[in-house]
Amino acid sequence: RLAADGGDLRVGAISGRDVELTARDGDAEIGSIDARDVGVVVEGGNARIGAIVANDITARIAGGNVEIGAIDADDVSVQAEDGDVALGNARASAVSIGARDRIDIDRLEVGRSLQLGADHIVAQVFASGGAPIAGAIGGYGGGMASVADLTLSGPGGFHFDRIAARTGQLDLPVGTLQVDRFEVGERMVVTNPQTRLLIDQQNFRLQGYDVQVYSGGAPFALALDRNLIATDSFVIDRRASHEVLGPDGPLASVVEYTERVLADIHLAPPAAGAPREDEEESLVRVDTTPVALGTEGQ
Repeated sequence: RLAADGGDLRVGAISGRDVELTARDGDAEIGSIDARDVGVVVEGGNARIGAIVANDITARIAGGNVEIGAIDADDVSVQAEDGDVALGNARASAVSIGARDRIDIDRLEVGRSLQLGADHIVAQVFASGGAPIAGAIGGYGGGMASVADLTLSGPGGFHFDRIAARTGQLDLPVGTLQVDRFEVGERMVVTNPQTRLLIDQQNFRLQGYDVQVYSGGAPFALALDRNLIATDSFVIDRRASHEVLGPDGPLASVVEYTERVLADIHLAPPAAGAPREDEEESLVRVDTTPVALGTEGQ
């Protein structure tokens, strides 16, 4: 156990069974840690760690940021109560990362579950197994993130209880996405190699996406598998190449419904002798009573 009170904690390499590091009113700068369990607490400063290899990692930073170059672990929990979390390359089975401001992850391989909470989230996540990755993405402390830009890739796909963000983009190069409670404040784009899906809560104009949906800001369910979408939200538009299913079967988009209604409207022909709407009344009137123009013998 190493502690620094009222100053910085600087250590090159640490190895052992259980490692506990504490720094108050100062920064913690660690070259590397190799242990079974690792606990890091920094209050009133920043934490910078080159690499951590462990079974369980718990880090709590209050009053600063945390930066970790590499992680190889089973369970990881990192919380920056007043700042940012920056993570380089990481591999873990279960990951929970929270930051009041921002999360940046260069590359994360996760095997079982993923929890990310911050105001601004940028991450590349890859599933290391064949089972769906569970978890949630949103704001710090359970609210809504301002921005969530993520790459989510894995043959088993991702099944989140909740995704909540005002704006952002989710890209799935490989695998499926299922979200039980999707909350989009303004605009979110979800893509895979076959589909570009737009969720826009403010602009109903058709914007050229394969599928465009709208929920009015209310939470909704969404599942995406190649060019098949399942949702209980309103579908503004969809291409013929994409199928959208609702709770009771296939869903027609607002555009399709409008086209069908217009196609069913039949205007009755005008009555005989009635003037057509596009005809103007003649200014010359013809009287059918014959008029004599002259008399013989005069």
